Amino acid sequence: KNPTDKILENLFLIVTLDSRAFDLDSIKPNGGRFSPGDNSIIWEAKDVSKLRFLGRGEEGKVEFWINVKDEIETFSSQDKELVLENQVLLSEVSAEFEVKLNTNLMVDQKGFFQDDVFGNQGVHPLVVGSQNTYTIIWQAKNRYADVQNSRVKALLPIGVELTGKIFPENSTLTFDSGSREIVWEIGDIPAGTGFFDELPGPSVAFQIAFTPTSLHRGSAAELVGEARITGEDLFTNQVVSSLDGAIDTTLPDDESITEQMGVVQ
Repeated sequence: KNPTDKILENLFLIVTLDSRAFDLDSIKPNGGRFSPGDNSIIWEAKDVSKLRFLGRGEEGKVEFWINVKDEIETFSSQDKELVLENQVLLSEVSAEFEVKLNTNLMVDQKGFFQDDVFGNQGVHPLVVGSQNTYTIIWQAKNRYADVQNSRVKALLPIGVELTGKIFPENSTLTFDSGSREIVWEIGDIPAGTGFFDELPGPSVAFQIAFTPTSLHRGSAAELVGEARITGEDLFTNQVVSSLDGAIDTTLPDDESITEQMGVVQ
């Protein structure tokens, strides 16, 4: 924008990107020219009409798009609180901008029949009217910034019940029989948790029991719905969350159970 009483002509605009989190291969400069040597995008007067002539009080606009990496290759246990920075030079005027990057808070949900935690019982393939027990394991991970008030929630389908077996036994795991929501209260999760040996991710295991009915015959049955983890990112002051998929009786994480063994007979 030209806030002066002068007419500005033959301007140039340079944007320089500065963060390991930028995916430079994804950049779309939209009329500008990207220079990978210094990670800059240049727009000249011949590219943008408002750079050729910007009258008193007039405004011009350019746009570009770039993705943030899903993972940062050189991420280490010392990395936290990542920032996306860019410097803008409009001829003789400059400014700097930054965007704080939300942490990547995740939960891994896995289900097993064969396990060393509780020792499950049942038959495979599943049979209508015959009860099987299973072990569900949740593990939390957190990449780039400290998180507080974190929890995991999932729904248990009708016909699936908790047996009361939990490990560790002091885990804060609750179940609402009305909503059928199971909740694991985790609390604080430091940056890097679950990605390095010195910061193992918190986990909880609980046992469920399922008795197939005639309605399940000929198909696999859902044992637990998708798991959602939420928490408050202390760097960006935003609530962050992610999902892991539901688990059914085919138990993709249990190598001892084939897909056909998970189908109710």
